[in-house]
Amino acid sequence: MKRRSEGDRIPTEDTPLIRVLIAVATITMSLRAAAPAAEMKFYQLPPGAYPHDVAPAPDGSVWISGQRQGFAGRFDPNTGQLEKIPLGPGAAPHGVIIGPDGNAWLTEGGQNAIARVDARSREVKLFPLPKDFPGANLNTMAFDQNGIAWFTGQGGVYGRVDPRTGKVDAWKAPRGVGPYGITATPAGDVWYASLAGDHIAREAGEPIAALTLEHYPGMAEAEVARHVEAANARWGLLGVTVIHRYGRIEPGENIVLVVTAASHRHDAFAAAEFLMDYLKTRAPFWKSEERTGGARWVEAQQSDDAAADRWAPAPRRSEAAQ
Repeated sequence: MKRRSEGDRIPTEDTPLIRVLIAVATITMSLRAAAPAAEMKFYQLPPGAYPHDVAPAPDGSVWISGQRQGFAGRFDPNTGQLEKIPLGPGAAPHGVIIGPDGNAWLTEGGQNAIARVDARSREVKLFPLPKDFPGANLNTMAFDQNGIAWFTGQGGVYGRVDPRTGKVDAWKAPRGVGPYGITATPAGDVWYASLAGDHIAREAGEPIAALTLEHYPGMAEAEVARHVEAANARWGLLGVTVIHRYGRIEPGENIVLVVTAASHRHDAFAAAEFLMDYLKTRAPFWKSEERTGGARWVEAQQSDDAAADRWAPAPRRSEAAQ
């Protein structure tokens, strides 16, 4: 009888599995190693341009911030040409984005201002920060759904610019230095990341002093009544009451009351939500927010519009039964 040597191995049920796993791992590693690198095309800029940020424009051009030379640059990928637009004495732009107006907006740290470059005329307009915020070390920008430009300053600042009025508001970051990247959500929230502070934050803004609601007398009442009739036809309501205030309203005061009654609670709840969504988005009311820095008109948020859009026209109960 032949005696096994130490080099011999007794086959087990695990042996084929181990071999398969090794084979799969080998094939996987071979495939990864063979994957081609992503194709890149490089565009050499003029010496000393040193772009800090980049933003694509709707017309196919690309805007850059030339921090070291103090310019906003418009680069044409088709021609390879870079057009330099000087931002002013001592300019040192950091971030660049394309606003809803199609213009280039930059955080211009050298002049402690937000800069707008008209995409057609190349005119530069500066929106200086308030004097209480020197040396903000401006970083990045984002536009919210109302067209307000928000910005951060790593020196411990965040703020906003209203392009329609030119008004600039700025606040000290609650946790000091660090605000860097910033973004705005479709719902209207503004968030920033603090690099030095090791946290993220959602902007709450200054408190609202009051709301002023204006309406078109006669038309507003008729439109609300029309939607009440639509709700009654759709859900077969037993009763409905809608009260909407107008004029100046201070924090804590009620604005809208919607009461519905139906044979089934689902119908009552659905009708109330339908009417409330209409009142928030499409009823002929205009809302102005009063804050310490002034007043501005407020548009419906995208989330409110989405809520109103879910109420697609539905057939009347009598029609549905046929």
